[in-house]
Amino acid sequence: MTSKPDLILSGINIGSNLGNNIIYSGTVAAAVEGAAAGIPSVAISIDSYSPISFETSKVVVCKVIKLLLNNTLPNGTLLNVNVPACELEDLKGYKITIQGNQYFNDNFDERIDPRDRKYYWMTGEMVDNDKGLEYDGFSVANGYASITPINFEMTNMDYIDELKRVIKK
Repeated sequence: MTSKPDLILSGINIGSNLGNNIIYSGTVAAAVEGAAAGIPSVAISIDSYSPISFETSKVVVCKVIKLLLNNTLPNGTLLNVNVPACELEDLKGYKITIQGNQYFNDNFDERIDPRDRKYYWMTGEMVDNDKGLEYDGFSVANGYASITPINFEMTNMDYIDELKRVIKK
């Protein structure tokens, strides 16, 4: 490649990338790489693990791409877009959201493979205690496409001075 792309689009991923679960997402990670290189980047996911139509997601991503090509994102920022699994006429609209505190409460089922060896299958349930359309998971669960500007400055600045003090001891 002789020049940078105008845009990186990662997805459409089957399965949402919401709340704290974004740190496990390859879809989001690809967009992070683009943002780190100074390229406008979008991660897009659909809130379903079943075979579904991508028509709604295609309309949403086209709108987001037009927005990106006409506006500048801050350095190191990407857009994490999640679309509810619904037909276009059932999409309630778009919400600019913040990353919620949604997480997966996992359990592990012990199983036996065809060769009589044990293995563990992760099961569990999604937990979302956020109540409000300003949160990504709540918005998607209520029929809106969420658009969350994220970056990966993960340093806990509220704790850094205390940690420095403790380490000096």
